Amino acid sequence: MDLIEEKRKRKFEQNLRDQMKFIDYAPVMFLSAKTGQGVKDLFKLIREVDCSEMVELSTAHTRKQFETFTGQSKELAAIAQKVATESAEPVKESWGKAFKKIPEFPASSANSLVLPSRAHRPGFIVPRTPRPCCDR
Repeated sequence: MDLIEEKRKRKFEQNLRDQMKFIDYAPVMFLSAKTGQGVKDLFKLIREVDCSEMVELSTAHTRKQFETFTGQSKELAAIAQKVATESAEPVKESWGKAFKKIPEFPASSANSLVLPSRAHRPGFIVPRTPRPCCDR
């Protein structure tokens, strides 16, 4: 009698899988409401599937969050680079213009720095002291 039951179960499971191909990953269990056969196995299987599904969902969620974070980090870095470049441009231009306006000292006063005079006293010369690293 068990052999006939096994054949019927396999045939039923095959028919079920043929009709439900979209959930071919789902396990099939046979239960008996009359005898209670398979109920303990069902609860064990539910715990196993629930746990593995939770790990799979958690992993998928973490992977998606990481990919989103990575993409946003790249975008933020590109924006920061653009802002830094654009912000530095006016400063760069200003410094360039300012350095073009600075007069060069004549060769005779290369060792002296002439400071502008104030209204109440005449200009004065401050001798430059050579830097220790530049004596050579």
